Amino acid sequence: MTSITFWSWTSGSQEIADRFNATHDDVQVVFEQIPAGTGGGYSKIYNAVRAGKAPDVVNVEYPQVPAFVTHQVIQPITSYGVEDLSGGYPEWAWNQVALGDEVYAVPKDMAPQVFLYRADIFRELGLEPPTTWEDFREAAERVRADDPDSVLATLGNTDAG
Repeated sequence: MTSITFWSWTSGSQEIADRFNATHDDVQVVFEQIPAGTGGGYSKIYNAVRAGKAPDVVNVEYPQVPAFVTHQVIQPITSYGVEDLSGGYPEWAWNQVALGDEVYAVPKDMAPQVFLYRADIFRELGLEPPTTWEDFREAAERVRADDPDSVLATLGNTDAG
């Protein structure tokens, strides 16, 4: 029997490993809960790699993939035929895990984005809710042209993500 070590901080990971193990006799997942990435999980992963005791599978957030590749913390999985899965993901998501000619991960946790807007202001300005980034830019420019002190959207400054 093959054993795969999986480290993660995301909720439900233990249940995923348990369900996999219940349906596979030839491969078993040994799950270990680790701290969230920036809360100590990434340090634990880096240290395990340096000590030669790295897990087989880990969670890594998209912005961290290039650094993990640069420091050789994660290895390419292209040779395992993972590119055959690319068609099942949006191009933007696949591009988060593929660097150059190599694929280093499988996309996970693709949360939907939501745009909340003031319908009354959109009606007043004759705007339709944007459906593309180009539409968003055009709407933002129209809002700013109408009132230089107004903006279409704001991004929180306390969440680097």
